[in-house]
Amino acid sequence: MIRLAMTVTADERKRVTLPDAKPGERFDYTRDEQGQIVLRPEPATASDARIVKTEIGKNGLPYIPGVKITREEIARAIREERDSR
Repeated sequence: MIRLAMTVTADERKRVTLPDAKPGERFDYTRDEQGQIVLRPEPATASDARIVKTEIGKNGLPYIPGVKITREEIARAIREERDSR
């Protein structure tokens, strides 16, 4: 594990800037018995998902216009999500 040491300073509104953080990224904040602060990235939640408009196809099932997804791609995505836990 590579440890990167740096100093960050809180402003008058208790905000700090992390150089590697992306806009909107969320972190779990914990402080241990020795007073060390640990930030861990939180996994994305359902509220982070993008909203798309669907249409009803000829077969009566909803679909996203212009997007083609195969069963294999869906199965792979489900496996990746399951294995990441």
